[in-house]
Amino acid sequence: MSTINPFESMLRISKTSWCIQVMYKGAFINTPEQSLLNESIAVTPNIYLLISPEQSFKEFINDNIALLVNGIKWVEHIFPENETVLISIDDILFNFCDFQEEGFLFGIALSICEYYKKPMPQYTVSFNRDKWKYQFKFHLADVLDDLTTKFNENQNYTTTLQPLVQKDEYSFYKTLTSLINFNYCLYYTTDALHDNYLLIRIIQDLPLPKTTKTQILISKELTNAFCLLTDNMFYEDEHFKRYPDSASIIFKNLEILIDLFLHHRVYHENLSKNELDSFIQRVVKLTQTKYKERGWKFSLTFNRPDKGVKQEARKLLNILNNE
Repeated sequence: MSTINPFESMLRISKTSWCIQVMYKGAFINTPEQSLLNESIAVTPNIYLLISPEQSFKEFINDNIALLVNGIKWVEHIFPENETVLISIDDILFNFCDFQEEGFLFGIALSICEYYKKPMPQYTVSFNRDKWKYQFKFHLADVLDDLTTKFNENQNYTTTLQPLVQKDEYSFYKTLTSLINFNYCLYYTTDALHDNYLLIRIIQDLPLPKTTKTQILISKELTNAFCLLTDNMFYEDEHFKRYPDSASIIFKNLEILIDLFLHHRVYHENLSKNELDSFIQRVVKLTQTKYKERGWKFSLTFNRPDKGVKQEARKLLNILNNE
């Protein structure tokens, strides 16, 4: 039997003369009727999102639906396991004078955390006066910020990282992959996409992790990252019109994620058959829609020595390029 729990939540971020302020009104519905689920967006197999057609800014909200979905995915670990939950949004209220699109992502995440009485995941926000906008970053250890700087300056970052990896391999890759997933939640920002490209390059260039536990972590987290990025593209066709400079870096991100999976057999062997099939289906869907429209071609390197990978990679490359 369904239970309906109304909620009201307000996100307010203020560090200068103007702020980001967004109010959410709606309900959390546990064990919802199938008829409601049929009208909803399946964020995960157990979490659904329903946006009321009576929204104050319906068209604008629909254009940014990916941010709402990503905000839910960012805190999906908070939801009870093995329970179906529908988040029904009756209204999202804001004034365009005090708003940035990130308010959708952080606002719905805050609503979920307040409802379940859990703390928000750590992140930092600052106001960039040159760009006159708020900028958000995942809470990272200083050493990883320094790492990105070294990469950009073409320093020997792999040598710098070896002591870190050897000290606590699992924690290092957990932090790295968490940042990648957070950046894809804010995927439309070109800076976040460039950061992710560098971070995935770092994983690609480092030696294969020694422990199976870490290898599985990377497989699962980067599969999730790939799903986030492709979901964003499928949700929001208007993105490329509003952020034309990000189209090429999105393509580079997709290419390097696919390349990483094919570099080492262990990364795709750690996926279940359903996960691997879903991964391939998403790639094929991309080639039949977004990239076919632009005439882009994938060019993967396959420079790792793992036996059998080059043959599999070549087959996938042929699919990617419709050959």
